[in-house]
Amino acid sequence: MHLRRTPMYNRHEIKGNLARLLATENLVVQHKAVPTASFDVLKRVLTLPIWKDITNDIYDLLVGHEVGHALFTPNEDMHIHGVPQDYINIVEDVRIEKMMKRKYSGLNKCFYRGYQQLHDRDFFEISDRDLGDLSLPDRINVHYKGVADVPFETPAEINVCKMIADCETFSDVVSAAQELYRVYKEGQETKQNAAPMPLEGSQGGSSALPHSDASEGSEGDSSEEGDSNSSESTESYEDEGLDYDDQTVGAGEQGSEIETTKSLEQALQNLARTESYAEVDYIEVPEIKYEKLVVTNEDFISRCGDHYADAYPQSVEECDNRFAEFRKQSQREVNYLVKEFECKKSAAAYARAQTSRTGVLDTAKLHTYKYNEDLFKKVTLLPDGKNHGLVALVDWSGSIAPICLDIVKQLAQIAWFCKKCQIPFNAYLFSTEWGGEMTVTERTQAHKYAFHDNVRLINCITTETRNFEDQLKYLFRLGAFFQAYDGSYRLVGYSGLGYPLGLRLGGTPLSEAIVGLHAIIPYMKQKFGVEKLNVIVLTDGESHAGAYTTTHKSYKDESIYGIRSVENRAALRNRTTGRTYSPFTNCSLTNIKIWVEDVKETFSNTNILYFRIVPQREASRWLGYAAQYCDIKDIEALKKKFGKDKTAILGNGLGYDKAYVLSVKSLHASDDFVVPDSPTKTQIKNAFKKSLGGAKVKKKILSSFIEMVA
Repeated sequence: MHLRRTPMYNRHEIKGNLARLLATENLVVQHKAVPTASFDVLKRVLTLPIWKDITNDIYDLLVGHEVGHALFTPNEDMHIHGVPQDYINIVEDVRIEKMMKRKYSGLNKCFYRGYQQLHDRDFFEISDRDLGDLSLPDRINVHYKGVADVPFETPAEINVCKMIADCETFSDVVSAAQELYRVYKEGQETKQNAAPMPLEGSQGGSSALPHSDASEGSEGDSSEEGDSNSSESTESYEDEGLDYDDQTVGAGEQGSEIETTKSLEQALQNLARTESYAEVDYIEVPEIKYEKLVVTNEDFISRCGDHYADAYPQSVEECDNRFAEFRKQSQREVNYLVKEFECKKSAAAYARAQTSRTGVLDTAKLHTYKYNEDLFKKVTLLPDGKNHGLVALVDWSGSIAPICLDIVKQLAQIAWFCKKCQIPFNAYLFSTEWGGEMTVTERTQAHKYAFHDNVRLINCITTETRNFEDQLKYLFRLGAFFQAYDGSYRLVGYSGLGYPLGLRLGGTPLSEAIVGLHAIIPYMKQKFGVEKLNVIVLTDGESHAGAYTTTHKSYKDESIYGIRSVENRAALRNRTTGRTYSPFTNCSLTNIKIWVEDVKETFSNTNILYFRIVPQREASRWLGYAAQYCDIKDIEALKKKFGKDKTAILGNGLGYDKAYVLSVKSLHASDDFVVPDSPTKTQIKNAFKKSLGGAKVKKKILSSFIEMVA
């Protein structure tokens, strides 16, 4: 069974995006199995609990509140102000929520509804209490969190309320907190018997909540998020400083002497899932060095040259003769496609052309002055096109053997086409067999994507080399050997070719290949000046599970690094784009979609096409499996079309710009026009249709690229 994205994680992603939008910066937003929310002001990381049974309004309230801290709360030591941090927290909460509602007026309703729902569920534990019995800090707290008719007993208390409502800077907050603490302490020492006096009017600030109008919002949730930290008594505050982590806002490890703060904090903690299995690890793509990931084209040519110098000469000669024949046949097709491409490109350019008049008379039109008013020369401006480049990621796994040569032929035709059109083209075999001692990614940083040690991308084709034809010839030999080795009757006699060390067919590291685009795309843009890169992914199978680095402490308190599968444990986040994706599952298609979307969002002007090759016997099952992620309603119609055309289009539901499904049989299809001696009209007709059909399917990859570029 594969796991699909759950509504809970979809909401996490949505609320994470909300936080980033409110903060107007690419905050790192993560949901963890923690009891309270917090914000690391140095690393700019907002950590939210995995809340259960919580409404969207409360969620928006909590997110908006924490973003307020991110935007407006300074990173400084709170215990230096001579007042318990709890007091600073409740005052700062008023200020940052006022600032947030002022900045985003739409938050007023969210804050109002959120606090009302918190009160309806008695998160502050005041429903059965006389508000006049609460301490001054508690009354201040609930007053600015949406509770109407909170009594205040003295002019000093009223003055404190107005000071808090008027806070605009953090310095104002400190002053108001100090005054609040002083008035509270004096009130504790000398109880006054004056009757309770309700606070009148607004609290001196436009965002402060008057008793009669809770819709203005109410104070946020600083402590709801765990902004309260002290566990000491009132007296102990006077004797010693607080011990807390000044790197974060809302750490909340040390409790609170303010009862309503403690109650809200505890209620929210009860809603937070703290089980280890409930949270995911957030991972990132590490820095990938191109020279570590990629086997150069020079190394590929060198190793092939050394191997084939010792191969069986007769097999080499026979294979090269066949390559020469294929090259000759392909040139006609490639030349035709080049002309087609140039026509499409020119038509597209002129469709966007702009014609403007000049101020110069066209003497050739002067004789028409009696009936023609347009006597001025014109100039046609063609828009500048972007420099395109092409990258092919090619599956070099064991299952590709039956069609290995057919794939090589596709690559060769693309290479010849790009060479003629002067389009930079690099093809990479993603392989697990090259070997070597160098690891692609370091294992000394936790929560980073980790390449398997034996994975490499082999640059088998590049249009920018003097050995252009040699590389195609070597690749043709490899394809011929593996397709013959697989038992194809059509390729008998090529077993003597063998294969160079490191180029054996192996696993399917598709995830590494996609992630590797983080190194390949910058390389293509820097080396060739590519402005728009087109990527072709060609595979006949699903990717193996990706992995990421983990760390734990040994009994000697030393960091020990390891790797863990991403499946059902991790979620990808990108600090550059600010995007956090839904967690990986045990479904390969949705996992690859995450990597593809991450590449496309990181690098603009990048198109990625997917070509999935399936055996005819597996086509129905695989199409049914993939179609559910592509919003295809009539799956049976899709299967029927595939059975007839040997190809199908899945759209962009898998993350790619377009996904094609090709039948293995279609790649074997011959485009030769073969008829028997003395053929009938029916035989000629059928042979012609068969040759056209074979050619059409076999050129699907190249023609799709032409459409994209033109």
